[in-house]
Amino acid sequence: MNQDSPFDRFEAIAAAREVDEFALNTEAIRIGSDLEGLRELVRRYSGSSNVLLVRAVGFPLASAPWDFDDPDVGLNDLTLEFISATGTTDDGGTLSMCMTALQGLNAKDLFATRTDADRSSVAWLLLRCLDHADINVRAGVLQLMAHLSDSGRLQPSVAPQMVARLKSRIAELAETEGDELSVELADLRDFLTPP
Repeated sequence: MNQDSPFDRFEAIAAAREVDEFALNTEAIRIGSDLEGLRELVRRYSGSSNVLLVRAVGFPLASAPWDFDDPDVGLNDLTLEFISATGTTDDGGTLSMCMTALQGLNAKDLFATRTDADRSSVAWLLLRCLDHADINVRAGVLQLMAHLSDSGRLQPSVAPQMVARLKSRIAELAETEGDELSVELADLRDFLTPP
């Protein structure tokens, strides 16, 4: 196989019989170290059926708000594109990368949803994370939601018809996992309290 471009190398690592995930993630981080490379990674692979490729794309995207000298160069839109393209994935690593990317954008005051499609994608991401089998993913999304709520971005960033569904799911978690997630749930008190 011709390995002239970094994408050829990335695809060759992913196509190996036994995928070296460390090498795959390292290559994604190398390619995504600048905006053009990151855009191309998202464009080419975020909708892939290969979970390892998608997760690998999430690594540089998740760190980009801190790594780029000027993170206000379209990272918000690129992150929302990635979230939308990952669709219904249940891969905990990919979901964690999406949450980390949103957390970084929020911390840098760059996170915003501008369209109904964006708000729907974010709402479905939050619900997938709340429903995930791994308690670490559920705890992570509760922390993300608390940070978004504290910055005034949670409700505006999700589709209005999904707010009640999110609150309902969080209430269910409070009943079933209140002990394990008590700290995270407490941080969402303002979101859960009716106005």
